[in-house]
Amino acid sequence: MSNPRERKTIDVWRILVNYGQGWEHETTELSFREARANARAYREAAPQYPVRLRSGRDRKEATTCA
Repeated sequence: MSNPRERKTIDVWRILVNYGQGWEHETTELSFREARANARAYREAAPQYPVRLRSGRDRKEATTCA
């Protein structure tokens, strides 16, 4: 059996808020549950601004042993 190749990216959820100047990236979460909870908190804190979630991928950080 061959080993599956190691992924170079991780799946993330981004929280975007529109403050009137276009969509701005606020924070990034690793799980949908955390992203949904934070998006709800943004909506409760400032209900006049729309909030949305977007999925994406970020490159893994290179870890080196010293």
